[in-house]
Amino acid sequence: MRTDELRALGDLAGDAAAGIATQAREVHESVAARVFGALGPTAAPVRAVHDRVASGAYAAASALTGALVKGAAAAASLARPDDAASLRDAPRGRLAVGALNGMWGDRLYRAHSTLETPMAVRVRGHDVAIEADALRRAFPHATPRLAVFLHGLCETEDAWRLGAARHVPYGDRLEAELGYTPVFLRYNSGRHISHNGRALAALLDAVCAHWPEEVSEVALIGHSMGGLVARGACHYAPPGSWRERVRHVFSLGSPHKGAPLELGANAVCHAGCEASASRTWPTATSSTPTGRATTPTPSGPTRVPRSRSLTPPRTTSSAPASPVSPTRPWGDCWATCSSYVPAPGHRGTAVSACASR
Repeated sequence: MRTDELRALGDLAGDAAAGIATQAREVHESVAARVFGALGPTAAPVRAVHDRVASGAYAAASALTGALVKGAAAAASLARPDDAASLRDAPRGRLAVGALNGMWGDRLYRAHSTLETPMAVRVRGHDVAIEADALRRAFPHATPRLAVFLHGLCETEDAWRLGAARHVPYGDRLEAELGYTPVFLRYNSGRHISHNGRALAALLDAVCAHWPEEVSEVALIGHSMGGLVARGACHYAPPGSWRERVRHVFSLGSPHKGAPLELGANAVCHAGCEASASRTWPTATSSTPTGRATTPTPSGPTRVPRSRSLTPPRTTSSAPASPVSPTRPWGDCWATCSSYVPAPGHRGTAVSACASR
């Protein structure tokens, strides 16, 4: 592990440790709000002091925890030799980096961390520069037919060779039996799908422009999230680009209608919003000087109108020019991306291997 990689790991671990103190503060604030709310306005002075003291204590604990972890990692990095091997050189190290990018990829991207994995063509564990000479050296037996492989969430390009001792990998079979040149990509699976879709569209445009042979056909093969990224790339690619040469799009277990975890989380949030909207709030009563109670007056809205639902409205976007088909969008989270089918008159397929989705 290189010095900069160890420090980057320390920064990430320090932020995670500091986040624990932040979560404890939020729980504390939630409990305190219920207690002081039950006590009423008479507890306002005590609450003001309590909130200030608690906020300062948790802020100090969060800063101290994060600083200790980051400092320990920085001190450990000083003992590393300058020529230490990279974490990405070993298969297990690449697996760990892929998992980190899947979980905290957006944070690594914003911090310009050395652990962030930008989208790139990979050959034998190394990035390939998108230049004519570099591509010619990396692919000495290049053919006009490209099979582009996109891994899933928290994975790397090594996932396509899992179990290679028991069966022939997809890339090797496509090359031997159908004459495709397998092109394996790695990307930061923790970023938004639309970001990776745009990056893939730009990358494939450059690859086709500098490929050793004139590209006549492109096949996209995506596992899980990789299938969604492939669809996004077809959506964002401009007319007349590499997209016109796409003949096949294969999705292996891609959640085109939403992942089960995401759908479950949305259902729980929607149920919570509905419960909050239908809740009847307590009312307050006032009394006359004679002690007789008057008509109760609501202290807040008795019911949130249906027109003020907390669920945001769904939005859709206009479909791009052919060959993108204005079929079903990707759902609420990815409403800006439409399905892709090969251009009219072209022989091709768009296949999803997950029948339930």
